[in-house]
Amino acid sequence: MDTDCGTLVGTSDDVKPTLKNPRDDDSNSDIDDGRDGAELLAAAEEGRGEDVLSILWKNPSLIRTGDPVGNTVLHMAARDGDIVTVCNLIAFLKERHNEDLKEVLRDVNVDGDTALHLALKNGHWEVAYHLITANNDRITPYGLAKKAGFSGLCERFVYLYSCESYDVDARMEQVRRDLMSWSRSIHVQWTKLKKAIEVGEEDVFISGLRKNSRELLWQKDHYGNTLLHAAATTFGMGPLSKLVQFMISNGLTDAAVLGNKDGDTALHFATENKDLTKAICLIEAKPSTVYQVNHKGVSPLYLAVKYGHEDLVKLMVTQSCLPPWESEMRLHPKHATLAHLAIKERSLGTLDILMEHLPELVKGTNEKGWRPLSYAANKGYLNEVTYLLTHFPKSAEEGDEDGSFPIHTAIGGGHVSIIKAFYKHCPQTFYQIDHKGRNVLQIAVKYKRADIVTYLTKELKWDDSFSNVKDNEGKTFMVYTFIFCLMLFISCYVLE
Repeated sequence: MDTDCGTLVGTSDDVKPTLKNPRDDDSNSDIDDGRDGAELLAAAEEGRGEDVLSILWKNPSLIRTGDPVGNTVLHMAARDGDIVTVCNLIAFLKERHNEDLKEVLRDVNVDGDTALHLALKNGHWEVAYHLITANNDRITPYGLAKKAGFSGLCERFVYLYSCESYDVDARMEQVRRDLMSWSRSIHVQWTKLKKAIEVGEEDVFISGLRKNSRELLWQKDHYGNTLLHAAATTFGMGPLSKLVQFMISNGLTDAAVLGNKDGDTALHFATENKDLTKAICLIEAKPSTVYQVNHKGVSPLYLAVKYGHEDLVKLMVTQSCLPPWESEMRLHPKHATLAHLAIKERSLGTLDILMEHLPELVKGTNEKGWRPLSYAANKGYLNEVTYLLTHFPKSAEEGDEDGSFPIHTAIGGGHVSIIKAFYKHCPQTFYQIDHKGRNVLQIAVKYKRADIVTYLTKELKWDDSFSNVKDNEGKTFMVYTFIFCLMLFISCYVLE
């Protein structure tokens, strides 16, 4: 495919729209100015190229933001063979930040890989070609490798020919042929090692891994699974234990962050299979993987919370340190916090562990914009509500995204026992009004919660001034009551 990296490209080979700012398009008017590096990396990881460009237009300085292993958005696009996004990023840099283009192309991750190295490793020749030709001084793969201090894949071919005697196309063709031959050899070795893992020949496996260990650990099958994935799913602990020890001893623990086509790491597999022993072993290799999300936004920690593995959850949150910039992306999988999940699964022990070590979860919201206390109150989960009101009383004063407070959401749920818990632990919440100026009495009538209206009016001692409070529309409690009774009368009349 002949793609021009000077213009933004679309999904079709013959469509090459010119570079333009998404701000000029009304369809992008809803882009949130608050996007940050975490959201940019999440978009790149999920292959949402248009979102990547939209975020970069808002904040170009994020172009060099890296994930836990140092991969930038260009690394991710090159690794995945996303030629459209690669060319769009190059066009973006040429158009607005040409002086940064060389630096971005030479950025390396923790393994010393540039975006070009990742394209070559994964056999994306067209992507590699565009990355080379984008460099104004025509640096070869070996030139980049030298600057990056990379000592792996490309350097294996240096002795075969002189880089200076070939033009770019010839060098790329030579690399392609040599790499294909070398890859076949690695694949044969990898297949033998995978078989050794499956039959439990641990010594054979470790012995075969000593040569080309990095390449073999990074090699994947057609599902994207590595040797570590195989060891995590095979019977017995022997292969996995020895493999993890080998990785730790040889500084190769970054292989633990590799995901398959679904984005699942080996730790995802072990946690999903509820194999706690293997999960603990994998956490030892790379603790940060407990927060690594797959393409569905699910992390191993999320799975541990879902299945109620309290010991594993405790190990995960105590052994792994989460960088602050990642918290928004990692702690809010699937548009809800881990606290919401623990509440949903009715696992009070897990909730206690999470809140002890990750107290910031108390302020997180789900897809409805509810914080954990509001969610538990609306569902009628008395134990969880009592726990949060007792240990995090200030959360009762934190408003939800819709402008209401947890007591209002509790009324909406219609559970009198929850309202009693609020009155016992945080009675001041009964004087809170929502964004429309409505108090608890007015909200109870508004949503036809007769049992709660009865409790509020009979069990509690309200003065006249409270029941006569007007909301933003000028309606008092009595007005809401009249409307409620009128609607009840009309519905009964219709039924008759």
